[in-house]
This record gives sequence, C-alpha cells and structure tokens, in this order.
Amino acid sequence: MVSCRDYQTESRRLEIVLWGYTHSQQEIDEATAKLGSSPLGKGRFTILDSKVSPAEKEIEGKNYGKIDWLKFRLDLTPPAARARKTR
Repeated sequence: MVSCRDYQTESRRLEIVLWGYTHSQQEIDEATAKLGSSPLGKGRFTILDSKVSPAEKEIEGKNYGKIDWLKFRLDLTPPAARARKTR
C-alpha cells in the first residue's frame, strides 16, 4: 500500500528533477537516483483517438499545434500490499 508519506517523497523527488534550476546539483543527483524507489503501482496511458490542429499562436517561430480532443484509456495497477509484520 502506498502511504501519503510515500507519495510526498516521490512528489518531492520529481519536483527536484523537473525543476532542477531551483536546486543544487547534489539535490538533483540524489533525487534522480532515488526517483521511483518508493512502493509504486503501474500505469498505462493509451491514446485511442485524437484530433489536432494548428495552434493559433507560434512559439519561437514554430507552430506546435494544439490538441482539440483526446480519447484515452488509463489502466492503473496499485502496488502489491506490503507484508505485515507478525509478532
């Protein structure tokens, strides 16, 4: 079972990895090495259908387009329950 503390730990690590410019190189290296080491479930995101069109505005001279709509399936598998300690 994933606890709130597990979630907070992984969330913090992900934040450091994604926004490294606000952290020291040591923090980034540690977060990168430990990211995903908490008990995790698995997920699969499958795009079934979509419609894209040109964006209304260019970004740095490029038109990356926009997603008009998206049909998807998300399959989630929770992590296996932790073994209970017996006395």
